[in-house]
Amino acid sequence: MDIEPLFVLVLAVFAKESISKANWVISTGTIIACIILILAVVSGKSAVQMDITLPVIFALIASVGCGVGAVLCTMYSKKLSEVGWTTSMILANRYNGIILLSFFATFDIFFKYFSGNISCVIAVIAVGVMLPMYLLQIGIQYCSPLIVMMSL
Repeated sequence: MDIEPLFVLVLAVFAKESISKANWVISTGTIIACIILILAVVSGKSAVQMDITLPVIFALIASVGCGVGAVLCTMYSKKLSEVGWTTSMILANRYNGIILLSFFATFDIFFKYFSGNISCVIAVIAVGVMLPMYLLQIGIQYCSPLIVMMSL
């Protein structure tokens, strides 16, 4: 669910920042459109048919949690950029956390799969993780968090 733009504005309100009416309209419209799409899917009135089951509810909750996490990560990355951290410094710390969390989640099968697929793993890391995260971090550095979340 595309909660990110609205959550950015809610955080801005708590930080006592001024927000234009246009940003409120765009963010609110985005989340209303997402809710309409979700309702269309779960009611069976879209090309994708889906029943409301526990896994679907869990997926929606996880999606909202992911959006909130993305906003918080963007906001704090922006603050680090503003106090002088370079893109490389921010990404290095992001990757350390991702690597540790991923290793703990997969330590029992990690080496079995990693050794046989090293070229694919490196390609996915470079093209699917490092390049997009680098470009995202540059966007965070030069744009407002709302613009970054709307573009995502």
